[in-house]
Amino acid sequence: MNSQERKVVALTCLAHGLTHVYMLIFPAVLPLMLQEFSGGIFRLSLVGNLAYFTYGLGALPAGIIADRVGSRRLIAVGLLGVALASLAIGLSPTLTALSLAMFLFGTFASFYHPSGLAWVSKGVRTQGRALGYHGMAGNVGLAFSPFIAGAIAASYGWRGAYLLFALPGIALGLVVLFSGRAHAPAEAEAHSNPSEAKLIGAMAIPPTLILVYAIATLGGFIYRGSLTFLPTYLTEKVTINVLGIEGTTLGGLITTIALLIGMMGQYAGGRLAERFRPEIVWALLMALLTPLLFLLGRLANAPLIAVTMGFILTYFCSQPVGNVLVARFTPSRSRGLGYGISFLFTFGVGSFATGFSGYIAERYGLNRIFYTLGGIALLALTIALILTWVSARAEGEHEGDGVA
Repeated sequence: MNSQERKVVALTCLAHGLTHVYMLIFPAVLPLMLQEFSGGIFRLSLVGNLAYFTYGLGALPAGIIADRVGSRRLIAVGLLGVALASLAIGLSPTLTALSLAMFLFGTFASFYHPSGLAWVSKGVRTQGRALGYHGMAGNVGLAFSPFIAGAIAASYGWRGAYLLFALPGIALGLVVLFSGRAHAPAEAEAHSNPSEAKLIGAMAIPPTLILVYAIATLGGFIYRGSLTFLPTYLTEKVTINVLGIEGTTLGGLITTIALLIGMMGQYAGGRLAERFRPEIVWALLMALLTPLLFLLGRLANAPLIAVTMGFILTYFCSQPVGNVLVARFTPSRSRGLGYGISFLFTFGVGSFATGFSGYIAERYGLNRIFYTLGGIALLALTIALILTWVSARAEGEHEGDGVA
């Protein structure tokens, strides 16, 4: 990489990590928000769902806008917008104002992924290495957000967490906005290479890809439903004192450690998908994920911490396997569209898990969330087994045609 490309990677990595930090503030501070707003956990979870739904829904239009106005500009607007929305959340006097601020928060956050990935792919020649760094940065943001946000909230309240986190968004947004001249040559160089152009056309969706999208949607539901309430659940169920840390801060710390372990899961999942049939690997991971979710609903203290680590490791191991399958069943000219649809289903449709899980928690208790998600994982396992059979049959027919 030359100096311009390194700057593109550095800025997108920072923006990617910060975007994931923003999206996990809510679950980390939810216990403190419940003390201020009436209406219970279900009502507040619906408010949080506004941010998560627009975060997924906005990805497709954001990709279209990025192609027209430029990725860098849209990233800058997104960072500045989500920072201002974070300020609005911290200053919200009523639940109605909080809901509007959450809606804007998710909308601006949705700008990042399609524009960030486009900037990396167009502005850096060594795309594989750059996208690897980019993914790791996102996981770092996921891992440290619950602990940092929980620690800030424990000292300054949940409003303080949102107000303080607005500062890095404003700073990074301005840096990206005024970095145009430094990165224009690299981006132009990538644009000028016709051999790397990606033509997006109509895509006939094969049955195998439909099954992949179905599993990805259920996986997104599990992801959002579990991570939104996991810090709160750990705060309630882990009553032991760990190194003098307890309560909300401890719940955030456990989640942070688990998400760091999840980074190893992503690496392992990618290697497994290379060595074995990814459909079989995905089915095996769903088979492991199902009992882990049921165990999460039954355990407490040290056993719960151990199972939490196993659950996060297994879930993140499944993510690269699903991404490999999207690439496998999508034509190269429609690869971006294929991943865009996958992101919409995973985080857009999956966002409904926040309100759904909040309803389950309020009516039946927090532990029932994980029983419910275990049932959803069982459904994902069933579809994964069908995918394995359909894919093997399709390959057999293709080989038969080749022999004939």
